Amino acid sequence: MLIDVRFCGKIEAVAEPARGDWAVISIGEREAEEARLQPGWHSVLRLNFHDIDIHDVGASDYDLFTAEQARQIIDFVDAVVCAGVVGILVHCKAGISRSAAVAKWIAGSRYLSFNPNYMLYNRYVYKMLVQVSGEYVEAPLVDLNVDALSAENEFIDWTWRRGSELAVHQIRHVSNLEYRHLIVPVWLLRGVARLRLVRYEDLPVDLATAFSQWQILAASPAPGASYLHDFRDFMSLGGRGWSGDFSAIVEKYTLND
Repeated sequence: MLIDVRFCGKIEAVAEPARGDWAVISIGEREAEEARLQPGWHSVLRLNFHDIDIHDVGASDYDLFTAEQARQIIDFVDAVVCAGVVGILVHCKAGISRSAAVAKWIAGSRYLSFNPNYMLYNRYVYKMLVQVSGEYVEAPLVDLNVDALSAENEFIDWTWRRGSELAVHQIRHVSNLEYRHLIVPVWLLRGVARLRLVRYEDLPVDLATAFSQWQILAASPAPGASYLHDFRDFMSLGGRGWSGDFSAIVEKYTLND
């Protein structure tokens, strides 16, 4: 049974004594020497990709994290958990962004703890893992009320504007996020199993505007709707982070009168 997941830098991983009941995901770059891990780990998965987002300028000149690599991680985690490992160590060069994204996904998918205030993980890597795994993976928080909404709720057509065009998706209301002065519907997107969304149109105008600006500062703008985990991060951090401070607006909906 998996009980722990950690992330760190290459130097720390190389110095770490091997454990036969732990596995390692070793993240590097093609041009760099692979990490010389201590012998004796249960198993090791090695992947090469750069700490880059697809939206970054010049991203095409680097090795982006791919869906195939995401599938390798998902299959590796499934295999080592079935084999009985109790922990997974994930490392990249600095132990800040890529390894954190993978560790965050593993923690969420296995219901392990991950610091909700840690925001330096590579969001592109994390979202790719979420999409390829086909599930919403976030350790449950107390504000998520999986209420009595029936799984039999029908999908509805949702139309929203994307630039000059109209986009149509089918969504279903599956749960609510409840704050002291706010209830936010959570939606399931048809065709993407368990992927939850929060629509901007369901938020008060001031909160929707602040959240949208926060997303832009985080280099993760999302027209029409956002991943549930992004909105929960925004609210749990009180609207702070990414060089923005929207705490006054968030506190309107979360603090006592």
